[in-house]
Amino acid sequence: MKIHLIEYQLVFVLLLAGCKPGSGNLSNKKSENQNTFSTAGNYQVTVVSEDLINSEFNRLIDSNFCSPFPGLGKYECEFSYLNIRLQEFNNTHSKNSSIVFIADTTKNKALLNFLQSEIADFSNNSSIGYYKNIWAYPQKIVIILGNSDMGTYTLLKKHISAIKDSFTKTEEQGIYKKVFLKGYNSQYQSEIKQKFNIQMQIPKAYSHFLNSVKFMPAPLTQISGFKKNTKENTLIFFIYELKLSECSQDSLIKIRNLIGKHYIKAENEGAYAETVIAPYPPEFSISKLDNDTITVIRGLWQTTSDWSGGPFLMYVMKDPAKNRIIVADGYVFAPTTGKRLLIRQLETIFSTVNFSE
Repeated sequence: MKIHLIEYQLVFVLLLAGCKPGSGNLSNKKSENQNTFSTAGNYQVTVVSEDLINSEFNRLIDSNFCSPFPGLGKYECEFSYLNIRLQEFNNTHSKNSSIVFIADTTKNKALLNFLQSEIADFSNNSSIGYYKNIWAYPQKIVIILGNSDMGTYTLLKKHISAIKDSFTKTEEQGIYKKVFLKGYNSQYQSEIKQKFNIQMQIPKAYSHFLNSVKFMPAPLTQISGFKKNTKENTLIFFIYELKLSECSQDSLIKIRNLIGKHYIKAENEGAYAETVIAPYPPEFSISKLDNDTITVIRGLWQTTSDWSGGPFLMYVMKDPAKNRIIVADGYVFAPTTGKRLLIRQLETIFSTVNFSE
């Protein structure tokens, strides 16, 4: 499929296209950890026990970690998980960004000895412990210690929401490092500052395709667009400004459809990108960004006249002092790959918006 980005007639072109097991010998030197990048972004949690955890543990972990990631249309887990024995835990597993060790202190002596040999400040007196960057960076390790299977299960159930939150924050650090691996585009950031009077980090991997526009549909007052193409996917996002009175749910969807109609054209004549309303209507939620309340909108977009499309993400940020809202509005097109990580990358970029002068 070809999608033309109007203003310069740019085109979306997508080409479809013996480690030692847990034995106390894994590196935990701080200087090495900072140079070993974890697998943050593969959203897999490694669960390690001396004997494989039973079905009750599995159901608890599955129902919490593998809940559906919102707004994708197709099922993708928030986190998948790998359940392995200690003897299978090796250097590859140790580079995961999210690891849980589960032990019964009355019988799992091998696991306790392993943790004591690898983690300098490990204490088997704590029922739950959080540790950072032991074998890679960024990395969060959670250790659950109970005095029976039931005691361990109860601890995990009590803390699993907090564990998931900590893994999400660790993943955010890793995705940020990957998104901005090549650095920032200072020129684009200056242009954004001048046009919108906001701070925003623009990765060097993105190009600026929409800046000086010949036509801007009402009620837009300013708009800029950025894109990144790879062989497997394309990411596009717009930054635009609206009056504060345009912040209703209906208004926001109508405006993003106007943007799709004017700036994202499909190959078929007259076709353009629009928001899917049924059977997957947009999802609206409230979140926090730098202690400010924002509206997050997730959903699907498609082109009129063909079946091309994908998920979208919007951050709607109010600026009452200037009687306006700033919207970051992103499109993902990835017909052959998962969409979760790509949406997470847009989240990372949008989260850099700051209204400070």
